[in-house]
Amino acid sequence: MLTNGGFLISVEGLDGAGKSSGVPVLQEAPQANGYSVLVTHEPGGGPVGEHNRELILHHDMSLQTELLLIAAARAEHVEQVIYPRWGVENPVGLNERPCFFHGASS
Repeated sequence: MLTNGGFLISVEGLDGAGKSSGVPVLQEAPQANGYSVLVTHEPGGGPVGEHNRELILHHDMSLQTELLLIAAARAEHVEQVIYPRWGVENPVGLNERPCFFHGASS
């Protein structure tokens, strides 16, 4: 729990695990209870993340390179998208992302 009463919920899983289907369901209860809900995804959710997402999806690269791009996108996403949001009252962040150990799906 954050000091201003908010929560950050990360929905992680391999491709096809149902993250995109589960996030809207998770979004309903906080909204019904007066929370401001921000839904994001990784990699992506901002300019650097979207650029890295395109690189990851459409270019062959080593697993190490892919992991570094995901980590860079995540750092930028937290700094530019999630942190600024915590100024609102009762924020809830729902963040959809692949498992950090993305190689598990390769």
